[in-house]
Amino acid sequence: MSFNAFRSYLRPFFVQQRTYTAKKPTSKLWSLEESKQLLDFVKIYGRDWVTIAPHFKDRGRKSLSSRYLFMKKQESGDVHTLFQTGEIPPDHPIVWTLEDDKLILELVKRNGHKWKEISAIFKDRSADDIAQRYTLLINDDKIKRGSWTKEETAEFDKLFAIYGDDFVSLSLKLGTRTEEQCRLRYRYLMGLPVTVYSLSEGQISRLLKAIEEIGPNDFKAVLKKAQLPYSITADDVAKFYRRELDPKIVKDEWTKEEVELMVDLYNELDGCMELVQPRLPKKRALKDMWTHYNDYKQKHLL
Repeated sequence: MSFNAFRSYLRPFFVQQRTYTAKKPTSKLWSLEESKQLLDFVKIYGRDWVTIAPHFKDRGRKSLSSRYLFMKKQESGDVHTLFQTGEIPPDHPIVWTLEDDKLILELVKRNGHKWKEISAIFKDRSADDIAQRYTLLINDDKIKRGSWTKEETAEFDKLFAIYGDDFVSLSLKLGTRTEEQCRLRYRYLMGLPVTVYSLSEGQISRLLKAIEEIGPNDFKAVLKKAQLPYSITADDVAKFYRRELDPKIVKDEWTKEEVELMVDLYNELDGCMELVQPRLPKKRALKDMWTHYNDYKQKHLL
């Protein structure tokens, strides 16, 4: 028996037979919650509908793509349909009007890339929001979605060596990716997860405004209002608030005695810094506590 004949004979035993089942996409209307989730996933994965589709029950790739393009269209000013149906309120943070876009371009032309000064003119817009919108306006036809190419990654590495974690300047120089895409790319390359500690300045600003409006007792509503990435939960936000954003947290200089007390408590409580935090005379941010603990550890070679 020839080799080809022998291979043909054995093929059915080793080759997995593929079967395809067509899933009929749903025709139901998109809810506001689904729309926001779609935008969050696009921020993380780009337009990789194969990866995003499993997160949406009864939504096909074509449905996701069409919805996203519709959302992008209304960002450019065609918002009347969504306002009338009540799907998205006029003050929703994803909505940018043509007047907003014109004003951003005019202010940048007049004042340069002074994002904080420009953001002060806009209601509920952070410096990061303005910078990212400007990047989209000047590079809309160049902005890419989905997987990064080897060339893009190499250029990103070169620019990161120059700008560091100034992802606004880096994205403007790169020209093909937004500030959030660059930030997420950095975390991916470093093997870091997307958590509350990786939130941008603009996202933290939105979170603080949401807490100020709603209060620190309903973090599900806060999360919905702040429009944070889908992977972050209400429990994550509640912990982050207690650890880092609580108004009771003191930010003045540490005393030597305070650092030593923190280290002693840390050793007594079996290395649980969260239990140490409420036992200090002054409430300190957990991240700040870890910084001072590690500095003490290095000085004293613990």
